[in-house]
Amino acid sequence: QYYVSSLAIEPEQAAKAVRQHWHIENQQHWVLDVTYREDLSRIGDREAAEVFALFRRIALNMAQHHPKSISKRRKIKCACWSDDFRMEMFFGVTTDANCSQKV
Repeated sequence: QYYVSSLAIEPEQAAKAVRQHWHIENQQHWVLDVTYREDLSRIGDREAAEVFALFRRIALNMAQHHPKSISKRRKIKCACWSDDFRMEMFFGVTTDANCSQKV
């Protein structure tokens, strides 16, 4: 692969910057793919796919900030199963939500 830049930097610095960029991109994609199995999505319309991706990122962000010590994927599944847990995760409403179902 080739990259074009107007920066006056050494090749080693350029290579490091490219690796760091792709590491962040891959890390973000990996979390979305593991949590939502995004690579299996069959949404054909580009705009619809972008909207669904936005909703997935919002839900993932909410799951990351929820204090319960279970995986993000499990939190999202629990939010699908339980109205109480969903209220707790999205709105911070304290409930007795129990997420005991297997993922």
